[in-house]
Amino acid sequence: MGIDLIITDHHVLLAERPPVTAIINPRYLPAEHPLFHLSGVAVAYKLIEALYQAMPDVPQQPLEDLLDLVAIGLIADLVQLSGDCRYLAQMGIKKLHADFKKAPQSRRRPGVGKLLELCQGNGDRPTDISFGLGPRINAVSRIHGDASFCVELLTSRDIDRCLELAEAAELANTRRKALQKNVAADVNEKLTKLDLSTTEIIVLDDPQWHVGVLGLVAAEVAQTCDRPTILLSTDLDETQPLARGSARSVAGIDLYQLVKSQAQLLDRFGGHPFAAGLSLPVENIPLFTEAINQQLRTMETVVTATPALSADLVVTVAELGKELFRQLKLLEPCGMGNPVPKLLIENCWFANPWNKNIKDFQGNKVRYIKTEFRIGDDSTEISFNGVWWGHYKEDIPQGDVMRSWN
Repeated sequence: MGIDLIITDHHVLLAERPPVTAIINPRYLPAEHPLFHLSGVAVAYKLIEALYQAMPDVPQQPLEDLLDLVAIGLIADLVQLSGDCRYLAQMGIKKLHADFKKAPQSRRRPGVGKLLELCQGNGDRPTDISFGLGPRINAVSRIHGDASFCVELLTSRDIDRCLELAEAAELANTRRKALQKNVAADVNEKLTKLDLSTTEIIVLDDPQWHVGVLGLVAAEVAQTCDRPTILLSTDLDETQPLARGSARSVAGIDLYQLVKSQAQLLDRFGGHPFAAGLSLPVENIPLFTEAINQQLRTMETVVTATPALSADLVVTVAELGKELFRQLKLLEPCGMGNPVPKLLIENCWFANPWNKNIKDFQGNKVRYIKTEFRIGDDSTEISFNGVWWGHYKEDIPQGDVMRSWN
């Protein structure tokens, strides 16, 4: 139509450049560049930053007012939090928290503020994004296949409308949890029939799986089994049946290049080294599975049979307190490239385990389980609260019960 186009993106570059005015993508930069790992929203922010510099008389609001959205995107999109990505996330979290502390009618983003209230956060921690805002924003498109009203939720100043949209996102997220739990159970059942000693990359499919949660489950399986994982939902009702799904990788394996090596068997694919989306004819799944496993075997990568348990710090229950929390908080925001520290408590006990179905904000039960418990050891008579998401109390290791609990 003769319209000039500027494309902002952060995924792996196409082999042929489309005929557009400009493509702004950090993957044109050297891998060691501090901007190389920018997420999509951070790339858009950099474009706006350049526009502010080129046309200083046009902007109506400070550029820094956008940093809260940048932080949400950086953390929720699981990009490497190093270099400028880490700095932008730090500054954005400060903006997010500052806006939340205002009265609801005075917030710049009442929709974000309401989401934080629903997930019982206040915006001062990266986990408020990774476990709170991110899942709720993403759940809308995962469940309904349409994220258009999330734009309104993030930008509207209409408090009543934002309340309505935030509650819709909350309900979508509770439904997402239930779907994810069901798909994960199916996947785990299929894994019991798979010989991991001869499997380099896990590829599983099922016609009943909800496409919107496959990436989340694939990430869980990849972490647990220490193998790249591809999960596909097969639609057998189409004239030409297609399988659609998501792939997640592990450290040291470029998943995008791995999937790209089998492009001739695929209908579509895209993504980056740690995550990808793809579709392919159902009839190609067996050949694709065999070929991609063979391709990985030729790569100079060692996939261990069982992931090693590693910890950054050995602590006692007595040390679980405000001082340790303050020290660990200095390392935030944590994420890809700056993982959350793993603490190991040895020779500990669990008591009073209790599991229950989570309820949504309307009081309706959701088919998703969490188990609460108390943990203690010989270092103190005081116990500490704990929670294990997605597990029943029977999954808690059985052992001695402490002498007393305070």
